[in-house]
Amino acid sequence: MLGANALDVTTSLIPYWIDTEYQPQRSQLEWAVQLAMLGVAVLGLARATPALLRFLAALPIPRAPLLVCGAFVAVELAHIALRYERYPFSPVAMFSEARLEAPDEKELPALIIPRPEGAELFSFQREGDPSFARYFAGLDYKGSAALRMYRDAPRVHAILAAELASHGLPAPAHVYVRYRTSDGKVLGFSPRTPAESEQRQYGGAP
Repeated sequence: MLGANALDVTTSLIPYWIDTEYQPQRSQLEWAVQLAMLGVAVLGLARATPALLRFLAALPIPRAPLLVCGAFVAVELAHIALRYERYPFSPVAMFSEARLEAPDEKELPALIIPRPEGAELFSFQREGDPSFARYFAGLDYKGSAALRMYRDAPRVHAILAAELASHGLPAPAHVYVRYRTSDGKVLGFSPRTPAESEQRQYGGAP
């Protein structure tokens, strides 16, 4: 309960439009109770820190790999706690589906960049981070999410075509990408028209 409360408080530090439009505002009493519970959690964590450090020091792992792994876990926890996504860290299942019985293969609409050496799958998530973007220099993660949501809109297609043209590349092609659900390996592409996406459920039959 203390952990869930702490996560709720930290994810409220960076407000999103959906927080203000679709969630009721908390009263001062609610904030006081949550902050008090957060204080209890922080004190408990502080008391447990020496024992945790002794446990980590006793692990049969060399110091350098332990520090690298610890830093990675700390970054992941901070990303989740602040609900701030940055490619390629902390997807927090935003673009995934949870299923008890997943099919061996699945098909989703996507965009590809035709190249002489082969088709390149265009990644909206990657372009939303300046550190990893290949084509968009000033696009943030919110902008990339909006482009992905409306990827079949004529205006979005025009924006992508203009940006790729500045890199000497052709306009992106609309396709269905077929991939293996066990490891995400791309198995192939099939052509589509933007209108098909409105008439067909993702992963369903044509």
